[in-house]
Amino acid sequence: MDTSDAFLRADSGATYPLVELPVSDGENLPGPEAPSRTVPSPSPRVAGVSIRWKLVFALGGVAIGVLLFAAVAMSRQLATIELAASLEARHMALGIAEASREIGLANTDRLQEYVMRMNQANRRDVVIVDRQKKGLADAHPDERGLPFAGDPGNEVALTLADGTTRTFIEKNDHHPQGARQIVVAVGGAGANAPSAGAVILEYTPIREELLAAARADLALIGIAGALLIVFLGCVAVGLTRQIIGPLRSLELAVRQIYSSDYAVRVDITSDDELGRLGLSFNAMAATLGLEHEALEEHKALLEQRIADRTAELTVANAALQAEVEERQRSAERNEHLAYYDSLTELPNRSLFSKLLKQGLTAAARNGRQLAVLFVDLDRFKNINDTLGHTAGDQLLQEIARRLQGCLRANDTVARLGGDEFVVLLPEIDGPADVETVAQKILGATSKPFATLGQEFHVTASVGISSYPADGEDERTLMKNADIAMYQAKDEGKNNYQFYSAQLNAHTFEKLALESSLRLALERDELELYYQPKIDAATGKVGGMEALLRWEHPELGTVSPAKFIPIAEETGLIVAIGRWVLRTACAQNVKWRELGAAPLCVAVNLSVRQFTDEHLLEDIVTVLHDTGMDPTLLELEITESMLMRDIDKAISVLTAIKKMGIRLAIDDFGTGYSSLSNLKKFPLDTIKVDRSFVRDLPERFEDRSIAEAIIAMGRALSLTVVAEGVETVEQANFLREQSCDEFQGFYFSKPVPAAEFEKLLQAGGASGGWLHDKAKAA
Repeated sequence: MDTSDAFLRADSGATYPLVELPVSDGENLPGPEAPSRTVPSPSPRVAGVSIRWKLVFALGGVAIGVLLFAAVAMSRQLATIELAASLEARHMALGIAEASREIGLANTDRLQEYVMRMNQANRRDVVIVDRQKKGLADAHPDERGLPFAGDPGNEVALTLADGTTRTFIEKNDHHPQGARQIVVAVGGAGANAPSAGAVILEYTPIREELLAAARADLALIGIAGALLIVFLGCVAVGLTRQIIGPLRSLELAVRQIYSSDYAVRVDITSDDELGRLGLSFNAMAATLGLEHEALEEHKALLEQRIADRTAELTVANAALQAEVEERQRSAERNEHLAYYDSLTELPNRSLFSKLLKQGLTAAARNGRQLAVLFVDLDRFKNINDTLGHTAGDQLLQEIARRLQGCLRANDTVARLGGDEFVVLLPEIDGPADVETVAQKILGATSKPFATLGQEFHVTASVGISSYPADGEDERTLMKNADIAMYQAKDEGKNNYQFYSAQLNAHTFEKLALESSLRLALERDELELYYQPKIDAATGKVGGMEALLRWEHPELGTVSPAKFIPIAEETGLIVAIGRWVLRTACAQNVKWRELGAAPLCVAVNLSVRQFTDEHLLEDIVTVLHDTGMDPTLLELEITESMLMRDIDKAISVLTAIKKMGIRLAIDDFGTGYSSLSNLKKFPLDTIKVDRSFVRDLPERFEDRSIAEAIIAMGRALSLTVVAEGVETVEQANFLREQSCDEFQGFYFSKPVPAAEFEKLLQAGGASGGWLHDKAKAA
């Protein structure tokens, strides 16, 4: 590219460098003869806020600033006058007060004579009052002897009380427009004697004299401000005329450039910044014209490339569409696994819960009834134990098919786990409809089954609850159907029972337990048992879980499954849970003091405890009172507790975690939490529910779930504890899957504190337990 160092010259003789323009294919830059036209100054047009108005606004702002300055200066001058007047009046009033004290307030005639001389000589309106505000002397003799009442805020009385000088505005017949008054106290006979009276002096004349002296200064400030504003107006007019015209011409030229008219040029009328801007614009227009020609040459090439690329994208889009469809199919498969039982292909507990909630909403909206049937196979465990899990699986698959054959299109049957099924009848007219379905279920399940070359029979027990008679929410309906099912089993199995208060055989026992439970803490009937958690790698006791037991003086040992729900319902669980936490921590500290190795103790938190507003305060108190090391305490919560209110659960768990306490999810896998939710919680441990360990390693579904939970726990850097380990096969399988800790009857049942100490002394904490168990098996 050639570079020219020629200069453009304006009429004034000033020189400007020529902007370098690109040259291609041997063509020269447009010379002086190149076709162009000059754009005349356009007529004014409004488009937003113009520069003219911006200048006006800017100079107007300066003018406003000048006005504000003048106003502030005048205000300050007036304030100074006001201060000087009040100081002069104070000085004069103090002098009058001193003279009054020397004359003596009791000598009222001399005081009156003194006041009148002051008024005649200096036009000073003075009033002297005693402590009762009674006028002793007054510039208006007709008011002498009257109480002074011209101070609306009772300033005279306040000055008489505390001796402080005050000012106020007096309005009366003599001062209808209001007169500025100052009041000073007249001292008593002694140095610390209270005020004997007060002098009230009008200082309005003093203020007016000072104002008259300052009027010339105030006028000078106002005239200077006005002249400055006029000057700024002239400057605004001049700048507007010199700047706006060339800018409007340049604006129109730019619009023509925008319309692809690259031959447009602007007139150069000055050699200032606007003139140089016009020269640069003309050079830019020439450059754009050349670049436009080059762009046109490339247009055809680009269109061809776009066509080729479109063909490539079509092929790629087809491949992408195939991948999307495959991912959709994968997502559908994952959703199916999440909501359907892998063995029977029936809806699982999670999907049934959603369907039941939807059914309850629809029933409430339409005023209809629905029913829940809890179906449990009788003697299913005998078949599993006799013929093996393969025959058991085939039986469950056949039961699933037969149950589906007993239902209408809009009814649902789901498998909860094991040999438990549940049926939802979303639209019924009454008990007769439910009885019909229940009879079909009993008839279908009682028919013979043939598998592995053998024929055998099973029966079913069915419990029924209905909405709204037996409950209005999912939990209540499921619980009552379960109660009715157990009643059916008590009645000899192979029958169905409707839930009712009369059939709820444990109602009276529940009431008795509730009454006794209220006194259990006072009577020292509660006790903590401890079940060890075994480190899978070392075989040592890595910790223990504290489990609550109740030894009733008449009923004997009461199962936690009976009294814990009662404690939850009555709210006693909060006090009991607080006792459990304190007892477990105190016992752990005691073992440490006796020389035991530091072991982490796990304590379960109930739903009511977790939502109690004093939970964090209770934990801090227990740690302080017992001296418990918070790192050796682990609190266990269930998935369902976390999913009630995720934001609140995160807040509570974070606060607990900051104390140094470990957090664990108990019975993991039985709730409805997702991995995305699980990642939000500050957890340390997940415990694989015993329902997934019970049939290991034979049952494929339980193996898959256990493997998935352990893998997920390791991916999230969590400690994984397997509950309910009862056989060496289960222990070996879990150890192969890198499970961290075991807990179950295979190692030890829960034992009292004294027995747990013996268990530790016998070698449970010294290692080799797991390996010795494996050898013994």
